Amino acid sequence: MEETRDKRRKKLKSAIAEAVFGFIPAHVRPGVVLWFFERLRALQRVARRKFRNASRNAERFLSHFERLVGFGGYIEDQAAYGDMRFGKSTVRHSGCEVIAAYNALRSLGRGSIPSLPLLIDAFERDGMVLSGRWGTAPKAIRDFFVRQGYWTSFTANEREFDGLGELCDDFILTMYNDRHDIRRQVHTVYISKRDGLFAAHNLHGNGSVPKAYRSISGLVASINGGSSKPISLLGIREQAPEEDAPGQVRWSPDRG
Repeated sequence: MEETRDKRRKKLKSAIAEAVFGFIPAHVRPGVVLWFFERLRALQRVARRKFRNASRNAERFLSHFERLVGFGGYIEDQAAYGDMRFGKSTVRHSGCEVIAAYNALRSLGRGSIPSLPLLIDAFERDGMVLSGRWGTAPKAIRDFFVRQGYWTSFTANEREFDGLGELCDDFILTMYNDRHDIRRQVHTVYISKRDGLFAAHNLHGNGSVPKAYRSISGLVASINGGSSKPISLLGIREQAPEEDAPGQVRWSPDRG
């Protein structure tokens, strides 16, 4: 009898926790979440806080080169970057967006190794939120690639993901790790497309080998056993396509 009561209490406690901590992922539209991150990004810019991490990060980055080469030039092991600073935080704790941008640059650069310290510095100047404790605003990543001269397409509509998957070869996905518990926070990954197959890099941050899927929607559905929930997807191209895919959202500097 007592065991039955304990099971009921646990079920009730679990249901309450899911209702409370799953409210934002379940009921707050991705566009609102992106707007909120943009406000935090603007506040960070107004503060004009300068961080002196560049020289330290340049020195520490050298120690990661051997593993980096082992992963084909991609960063797959975010957990190993606790020695590199991002604002007041570390790359290990809140640098997934910077790593996703790094991996995208690695792919777009056709084999060249980008400078992670310089990339960190760029997002410390514009993009980080709460001095890096909450990582980087997703639209700041889009703006960075636009400034670098790339064509981008950005959407918060999950139904447009596969269409965008046909349009580009390089992507950056921002998502909730768990649609039922916001305490598991938000994660951002770079997605590559090779021979029509999609793979998410630095998905778990532990050096695990990326698995390939036939579509972005299939990849998203597999993350964390299907418990993740996407917020936005950024597609990146070196040049604008001849025709836009139906339903895609194309961003240009005069739109904001």
